[in-house]
Amino acid sequence: MKNSILKIKTAAMLLLFCLSANAERGGVPGAVHHSATDGVSYKVRTGDIAQMGFCVMGVVRMQKDPQMLLCALRKDTLYSAVTSEWMGRTSNRKEYTDIEETQDSLAIYYYTRYVSAYEANDADEVIAIGKARTMPYAATLGIKKGDKEAFKEYSFYGKILGLSECRKVLSYYAIKYGITINQTNASNYVNSNGDVVWDGSESRMYRYDIAGLALDSGSELNHLTASSISTSRNPEISLLNTPQDGIYLMWGHDNGAMTLDENGRLGRVWETTATGQFEEQPVSISFSIDGGKGLPKPEEGMTYALSVGEQKGDEDVTYRCRYSDSTRICFDGVNLSGHHRYLSISAVPLTKSEKESATQYINVFPSPTTDGNITVTVGLKAKEEVQILIYNSVGQTIASKTLRGESFYKYEGFLPVAGVYEVVVKAESEKSVIKVIRK
Repeated sequence: MKNSILKIKTAAMLLLFCLSANAERGGVPGAVHHSATDGVSYKVRTGDIAQMGFCVMGVVRMQKDPQMLLCALRKDTLYSAVTSEWMGRTSNRKEYTDIEETQDSLAIYYYTRYVSAYEANDADEVIAIGKARTMPYAATLGIKKGDKEAFKEYSFYGKILGLSECRKVLSYYAIKYGITINQTNASNYVNSNGDVVWDGSESRMYRYDIAGLALDSGSELNHLTASSISTSRNPEISLLNTPQDGIYLMWGHDNGAMTLDENGRLGRVWETTATGQFEEQPVSISFSIDGGKGLPKPEEGMTYALSVGEQKGDEDVTYRCRYSDSTRICFDGVNLSGHHRYLSISAVPLTKSEKESATQYINVFPSPTTDGNITVTVGLKAKEEVQILIYNSVGQTIASKTLRGESFYKYEGFLPVAGVYEVVVKAESEKSVIKVIRK
């Protein structure tokens, strides 16, 4: 990109917050907020910006080719622009994989610009953001027009944000997209009130691939299944119940190896911190088994156990895994309440009942259900027939389905009225009964 074309004002600052941690959207009023799926672009006259400047924060796709992010127009003619070339691209920039849209590399973006009194009086100057506004000028700057919006999501503020406001917005986007705030200098995550939910100094040993889930109405953050996008969803943690407002669960790891030592213990340990009313919030924790970023495939006769302790190395509570499909395991009903919990994984021998059981797992969700729709998933150790029956509260059969020819099954059921139901799963000589409530 020629410098003569990119006439960015010297007052403009562009900071990639994956490299310097200072921002977040939650709880900061006054944003014009859009996601790429909105199909909406935004523009504003500098004369309408009340507090002599503006900020744009969001998540952008870091693609191979430059992208147009923002431009300034006079009489619908481009006179300055910001492109992804200004985002600190380096040969060692860490690549992130976007779970929703594979092959995306995501980064948190922050741009602020001061607007002088002279510029504020210039009725011709317009700031434009979004694909529909910027793409007409891409060819002018030698940028290839792309199919995707450069921004995954962004917020525009018609003012210069303070450091505490930036911290809130950064935490919002980092948690929502699983992007770790750079911890070269210990950096905190905060909620919409500015309260610390992950202390970067206190959890210094566990600063790698930080992720979290949260329900925070102050920032409109509703993120109840979460993982770091740089770890192939290992672990992915989900809340099993609808939580109270204000809860946060954050985690990071010590960068230990994803391999087993001679004692069968995984080299990596995770720390979690829970804030808000988290005491009655069991979670499920899942891992892939792939020998890469996931867990190694266990030897024959072995399975995995998850230990949760108040100190690193403690095993206060141990959970045994189930297979959620042929390549992923899950630990159900895990209690992570408390400011610090430490998670470790070990390979352990199968019990007699686990060896004899024909099933790997049976899962019915959601429970309770509000609309009556449920999903029954069944995993078997070998291909065989399964019968699924649903009974209402007076013992009447309301559904019956026989499934054949596979080792993993998924069945969609419906509970017609409020009440308590029984889902019965029969596989060979085994029979499992699971109660489900429709509210």
